[in-house]
Amino acid sequence: MTEEIYKFEFAANRTWRAEDRWRTLETTMESGNKQYRSKGRRGRLFILEFKKQNLTTEEPQGIIDFFNAREGRHEAFLWDYKKADGTTEELTVRFAHDTLDRRVFADSIYTFQIELEEQLTWEL
Repeated sequence: MTEEIYKFEFAANRTWRAEDRWRTLETTMESGNKQYRSKGRRGRLFILEFKKQNLTTEEPQGIIDFFNAREGRHEAFLWDYKKADGTTEELTVRFAHDTLDRRVFADSIYTFQIELEEQLTWEL
């Protein structure tokens, strides 16, 4: 039986950040000199912002429900990364944190910031 992978299909604001990250092993020698070795690339980190102007009335609760159904960062899911050149890359990601912080004004204006971590094959 294959496990179903869900897809995060909420549109963030046009403002977002991406970070390229690497794993580096640092060893301190007896002499005090340091040696650095690359352990390969880490998954990218994407920081998405959601605000009232790009959310329908139902979408804030949909984001909350999606987050809770994944149990925070426990379960990986699919997300479409829209590159600067206009192409789309489907990535396997997970929430970077177990807490979903949101700001609500008058029960109708929501602001979210969500961090997604790319899951590389050996990290799944």
